[in-house]
Amino acid sequence: MLTRFAPDQHTLRGTVTVARTAHGPCLQTEALAEHVLFYFPGPALLASYEFEADVTRLEGEGGFFFVLPVLGRSAALVIDGGDDLGHRTGLVAVDNQVLSSPRYPTPLATGTQLPPGRRVRLACGVDAQGLRLRVDGNEVYRWQGDPARLSLPPFYRSPHKAYLHAGSFHSRFRLEGVALRMGHAALPD
Repeated sequence: MLTRFAPDQHTLRGTVTVARTAHGPCLQTEALAEHVLFYFPGPALLASYEFEADVTRLEGEGGFFFVLPVLGRSAALVIDGGDDLGHRTGLVAVDNQVLSSPRYPTPLATGTQLPPGRRVRLACGVDAQGLRLRVDGNEVYRWQGDPARLSLPPFYRSPHKAYLHAGSFHSRFRLEGVALRMGHAALPD
């Protein structure tokens, strides 16, 4: 998926550069003071899929996120987002409540998932039942429910709704080893 990425065409906000590591091609978000949003020029995503990616925090304390199609709706999943309460991982908006709201309706993962300088394998599965996020093989977040409960704040919106998006805020990240599997169940036990 990374070999087809064209920064000038697929970057919607901020700056993304294409680089190469010993592991192959990678993308780097280049923003400490701004937000970055880009999408992958791959296949349109179906009702169920799973994607994996290696993510390394290069600099900063901000979050990394994916914008995901969920049964015709879009939802943003942030990893290490937060404010004065510290890092939190979960869907950005559920029942019109955002992560920082005291009325946020679902449990969040707390603590740092993307420590500085460490390559971390993220895997996220999405299907009609919900989604789950694994970090280095360990489940850290799970959401189940009606996709109509999900909303997307304006910053995360894009005209390319059927595609996987990613981005960061107030940090620089390296993204590599992206893999996508269609028809994969998100919530097996």
